[in-house]
Amino acid sequence: MRTQQEEVEIIKAALDNFPGYKNVQSNLVILLEACQGRPISSVGQVLRQVKSRLTLNQDYAEAYQQLWAEFPEFKTDANQNYLDGLITSLASIDVDTLRRLITNPQVRESLTLTTRATAAIANEHERLQLIEKILGTHMDANGNQVANDKYGWRGNVDGRLYEGHRHELESDSLERLREIFEIVDGQRKLYAANTADVRAEQQKRELREKQIRAGMTSTPTFATLPEFYESPNRPGTKIQWSENFLRRLPNAEVSRLFETYGEEQLNDACRQTAAKQLSQV
Repeated sequence: MRTQQEEVEIIKAALDNFPGYKNVQSNLVILLEACQGRPISSVGQVLRQVKSRLTLNQDYAEAYQQLWAEFPEFKTDANQNYLDGLITSLASIDVDTLRRLITNPQVRESLTLTTRATAAIANEHERLQLIEKILGTHMDANGNQVANDKYGWRGNVDGRLYEGHRHELESDSLERLREIFEIVDGQRKLYAANTADVRAEQQKRELREKQIRAGMTSTPTFATLPEFYESPNRPGTKIQWSENFLRRLPNAEVSRLFETYGEEQLNDACRQTAAKQLSQV
């Protein structure tokens, strides 16, 4: 039969398997009381039951607080449990020990990034890809590949006049780069299109505008204009209506908008945007 001291040592050893709870006298007392009248072999089960009542070792808590401040991209319960498993044999925990572990390439392979860090990496990768696509090569109207340092578009976006230099793009948000690429890509497709097709599309648009202005005998039926423009190629991307924005759209897309929603609704939406911007000045 085990002596009380032997049972205390067993319970102490159970606490030592959890670096966050070791060397805290109050935890030993709580676990001793919880194990009264129960087989000592069930100490692990009892520990899990009283876990919420246990106190974290101060050195342990401070070490992890500093670690996650330096490496927030790895701050997950799973990573902390994994690191705990590597330090159970140590008498004390400090941030230097944890830092050496988390910077070890072999240890890092077993760690997982937080959801936010994973998304940030994916977004940055997309940003860099968009910049290269915007600044990359394209085909001109003669079918020749053109390499340029500028992306062949100049326009006012959020009060800034873009010239197309790399440093301008690198300072832009992912959302803005998506918008710029959509505009650039649309214009490049026009450059590469057959000249006759482009001219025919322009004539079609001009004829439609004349018909609307002159007033047709049969009143056309238009769909209700949505509050924001949503690109057919990028569902979910919402852009406010404005004259500047419409001018930047490819001719084919502008023609589609006039045919679908009518000039009156488009002009009214642009006027509302202009009025709202003036009221904010």
